[in-house]
Amino acid sequence: MKSPKTSKGQKTKESILEKSINLIKKKGFAGVTLQDLCRASGVANGTFYHYFSSTTDILRELILQEVEDLESFYEGLTTASSFDKLLEVLRYGFDYFERKGRDIVASIYLHELKAGNSIIDPYTDGARKLLHKIIQEGQDKGEFSTAFQPEFFATNILALVFYNSFQWILEEKEKSLADIAMDHLRKEISRMIG
Repeated sequence: MKSPKTSKGQKTKESILEKSINLIKKKGFAGVTLQDLCRASGVANGTFYHYFSSTTDILRELILQEVEDLESFYEGLTTASSFDKLLEVLRYGFDYFERKGRDIVASIYLHELKAGNSIIDPYTDGARKLLHKIIQEGQDKGEFSTAFQPEFFATNILALVFYNSFQWILEEKEKSLADIAMDHLRKEISRMIG
């Protein structure tokens, strides 16, 4: 993926991404071709390839934006409690999954399982580092147990995020991911940090 050098180029890239995501939400990732994405975005193949090397790059770009947005959200939190920060970051992350929609999240996971080229690595790495930072802060303040390293807690919480998001994808009821996950995570985190 290339970074645009002009504001016009950035707007074009954002437009392609937004229109592509909307189309993927309607048709599913497997049902969308490069031609479909170009048509929906109103660009020629060459223009698409100027910003993205494949349709998978659309998903990768979405994940990269999510990581940046999650970090910005955390930096803007004014909550004093590390526990509350942790819960707010998790809820915000779940809201991001909701905005993408079940089909796109499922497509990302399915792509990951089939291709194995780790398009979710930026999310996994970024989220784990952010969780580690919050947990370390909580340990430094004496809010969280120091029985385990922050990396251990962060990895467990991230595993719970993935587990709950799989449950949400498979859930036939129209429950939000936060409704499915937050009570479970609150209890597990309380157990881990208490």
